[in-house]
Amino acid sequence: MTHRRRIKQSTTLAERLARHADLLRARAKAMPRIERERVLQKARQFEIALHINDWLTSPGLQPPRQDLLSQTSAVGAPAVQSRK
Repeated sequence: MTHRRRIKQSTTLAERLARHADLLRARAKAMPRIERERVLQKARQFEIALHINDWLTSPGLQPPRQDLLSQTSAVGAPAVQSRK
């Protein structure tokens, strides 16, 4: 059985995402239009990932309340009571 290689990160995920977005934006300045658009799109994806990470790690994030979970079905529609 092979073992997974573990790497101890020296910077946080947020720092790495922000750095990658900044590097891509700097590289995009010297590129032709079509390539620049692709690189800028990738930079925006890094920024979106950064915002999602901030949201997930925020202290205000609360798990869903149990009473709300019991009122909705798996697809988000209100649960229907079965008739006897």
